[in-house]
Amino acid sequence: QGCSVRRKTRPAIIAGLLGGAVYLFNKKLFISIKGAVVIAGCMELIHMGLVLLLGRPFDQAAALVSQVVIPMTIANMVGIGIFSFIYINLIQERATVNERDRIRADLQRKQAELSIARDIQLSFLPDTIPSIRGYQISPLSLPAREVGGDFYDVIIPVSQDKVGILIADVSGKGVPAALFMALSRTITRANATWHKSAVSVIAETNTMICADARSGMFVTLFFGVLNRIEQRGDDDDD
Repeated sequence: QGCSVRRKTRPAIIAGLLGGAVYLFNKKLFISIKGAVVIAGCMELIHMGLVLLLGRPFDQAAALVSQVVIPMTIANMVGIGIFSFIYINLIQERATVNERDRIRADLQRKQAELSIARDIQLSFLPDTIPSIRGYQISPLSLPAREVGGDFYDVIIPVSQDKVGILIADVSGKGVPAALFMALSRTITRANATWHKSAVSVIAETNTMICADARSGMFVTLFFGVLNRIEQRGDDDDD
């Protein structure tokens, strides 16, 4: 009886080894449902062939194979087809979950980066506005996105008795506009420190921005000079 059991298990072991060889040949990747069904049918036929080859007595083995070869082959092909369908769906579901987690992590990282960029951009805006006789200034900046191209600035001192007021709007929105905003603000502020008149500040700023504006972006910029105290003479023309 023990010998009979061993003989019956030999075909299954050989069929399993052949299936493993196919798996390794396919670089440990699951083949398609159609391929799995075809291989299952072939494996069952090989299984029956091994039964005929190894079964004793041969007449009984042949009679058994002739009775079960068709139903067993069909049953195995259908079973492997169902298993393959479930397995492939599980693989796709896992891939979808991994992709969703990756996208979610990327979105969270980008959101955190944009939040930091927003804080940095807001730090460019002046915390306080100086009190200027005859003027009431109440600035407010509300970007349409996390970061944007609108900005304002108060530059002190343009001279000992004047204050520079800067209001600007960069074309576009988002990160590109924010980067161009930082460039425009830095250049304007640097020029306002050296030049005395608004005309010279704007002229020099325009020249420098145009030299660096290779992306086609532009900024609409207003720069004015306000007197901090009442004066007479030539300063009244500012």
